[in-house]
Amino acid sequence: MERIAYLHNEFQNITQEKNVVFVDTCQILSPVFKYLSGDGIHLNADGQRMIALIIQENLKFHIGN
Repeated sequence: MERIAYLHNEFQNITQEKNVVFVDTCQILSPVFKYLSGDGIHLNADGQRMIALIIQENLKFHIGN
């Protein structure tokens, strides 16, 4: 989880520097992550679906339908 936290911060910093939207899927999924990953790193099929929906909804919010 330490590597994930490090990368999360790096991605967030890069998006701020580039003035692009950062979709914080880590924070959104963290309460249920243990149910969405068999190995603690990679998302299972349910996790992949959830992350796709999160990104889709954020795109709708930021750029419209």
